[in-house]
Amino acid sequence: MKLWALRCGDLHTDVAGLLAGQPRGVMGDVPVMCFAVDTGDGVLVFDTGMHESCCGPDAAAHFGSMWTTFELRCPRRALVDERLRQAGCSVDEVRWVVNSHLHFDHAGRNAAFPAATQYVRARELVWARERAKVPSGVLAGDLAELNAPDWDYDVEFDLAPGLRLISTPGHTPGHQALHVTFGDGLGYVCVGDAAYTLQAVLDHRPTGRTTSVDQATESLRKLTALDAQILTAHDIDQWRGVVDVAMIHAT
Repeated sequence: MKLWALRCGDLHTDVAGLLAGQPRGVMGDVPVMCFAVDTGDGVLVFDTGMHESCCGPDAAAHFGSMWTTFELRCPRRALVDERLRQAGCSVDEVRWVVNSHLHFDHAGRNAAFPAATQYVRARELVWARERAKVPSGVLAGDLAELNAPDWDYDVEFDLAPGLRLISTPGHTPGHQALHVTFGDGLGYVCVGDAAYTLQAVLDHRPTGRTTSVDQATESLRKLTALDAQILTAHDIDQWRGVVDVAMIHAT
């Protein structure tokens, strides 16, 4: 089994808006991290980054207000399917696509994997469809390209040997994390936006706008109780050395 981190562009923004403790007015490139796991029996993609419109001539038509809130830096070579090819996998090998949640920087490229089964929680879809009526992080254009079955679970869901989905609500109602366990005993957990930085996860400190602070805090406690290395989606320091694709672990 192999686990890769894929840097699928950046959000150039005032980092104080995302990362607690930073002074206002300091601009920075916040990474948009997706992950891929090759199980030997198919590839799982966890989060799909931004829609391909971000590197096209009419991005504002797709992103709306998000186009002015963030400067989206995602050239075509940084789209999740291109990063996957750079890791040595083809889109035809992708068997599962899992979205931690449905914000635009986590669910924009599901359509790039038409042969995969998409795992988006039903409660997340219900919330996202309502949220998209007044766009604030969730985009109707992204939702229109989803092809997810009516599926959900309460606490955990074993997707395949070594791949477990964990319910981590708080940032959004149907947020989920991915726990990857290797045959050598090492474990990793891709936490999505349960919190934006590694330190915030370790401190059990929700970041950004949450739908429930209490749920978010409890989800962070659940994640740190795992015997696993934490892989964030947006921590500038954690991913400073990754500009495209990085192998995290292989057995």
